[in-house]
Amino acid sequence: MADLIFDKLAYHISVGNIDLESDELKIALVKDTYTPDSTDEVWSDISANECDATGYTAGGKDLANVAVTEAAGVTTVDADDPALWATLTGTGIKYAVVYDTTYSNTLVCLFELSQVRAPSAENLALTFHADGLFDMAA
Repeated sequence: MADLIFDKLAYHISVGNIDLESDELKIALVKDTYTPDSTDEVWSDISANECDATGYTAGGKDLANVAVTEAAGVTTVDADDPALWATLTGTGIKYAVVYDTTYSNTLVCLFELSQVRAPSAENLALTFHADGLFDMAA
């Protein structure tokens, strides 16, 4: 599950700016130079810290099959694991950030990698938790 959900997400969902199932969501890699801050609102707030590794495409990868489900008052958001980054070479990779490109590049959530990564022509795969990207209780 996500390590951080950005503060404005619930507001943007509530007023209809964001529809997680139909909007285009991306996941981007961010370096350890970024200090997570739940009050950041849009991708440009953190994009200066985006990964600049060889084999990485600026802006990240699309998330596929985003699904929102509800059970017992808990709403869960999930998606397919992103395609792996092949032969990645870079330093300082620490976070993965999900953002909504359909609505103003609004930040959704952040995952902290288990360690700072410095791959050298390695494949980097992210696997989401079996319980989903994140959940929200009523």
